[in-house]
Amino acid sequence: MSFGSIVTDDVLVLARVFADADADADGVRDLVDICPLDPDPEQTDRDGDGVGDACNDAEDRDGDDFADAVDNCREVANDQRDGDADGRGDACDPFPADPDDEKAGLRRDLEQAEEELGQAFARLGETHSALERTEAELRQCLVRRVFADADSDGEDDLRDACRETPLAEAVDGAGCSLSQYCAGFASAATCNAADWRNDEALGNPRDCRFRLGACVPDDRYSRASTRSR
Repeated sequence: MSFGSIVTDDVLVLARVFADADADADGVRDLVDICPLDPDPEQTDRDGDGVGDACNDAEDRDGDDFADAVDNCREVANDQRDGDADGRGDACDPFPADPDDEKAGLRRDLEQAEEELGQAFARLGETHSALERTEAELRQCLVRRVFADADSDGEDDLRDACRETPLAEAVDGAGCSLSQYCAGFASAATCNAADWRNDEALGNPRDCRFRLGACVPDDRYSRASTRSR
């Protein structure tokens, strides 16, 4: 074997060793491995920059394996979809279906303002209705008669048959004291049969007596009233 053949053989051996080298032991030779120092048997390179996804992080701030230079959302990991083709990925596009973000924002603000205006009008309508009801109630109060009791006997003047009852005298259901009740009878027959509070034994009333041409309380039989003012 000549010296030249030995050198040639050694070079061939080294060449084969170098060609078969696989530093990351991922089954892909270093000569063609897009990440020779990081195991990546799939050899994925989603951004197509020639650097495998497994070792692309140094130039990929959001870690989505798309290098910043070609990433359409550098701060948000995404699959690079861009529905409105405005150069901004859907993941970070506030209006992914509209290429004109400025006008889309104006339309959104207008719609929001119209909605809030409608709500305000609805609240205004409710307030107006409530005020109308209050006005109607107040007008009813203005024409409604309040309780009046001129003689302070506890009977409303509209129902009080005796509006000038002396203070502190007991009254019947019609608002009349015994004296006022008896004075309402002009004949002896009706006077002697009168029952002031309709509480006497049948046929034997003892509230009024006809004397000296007038019907007056029968002092012998009249009883103190239990009705207080």
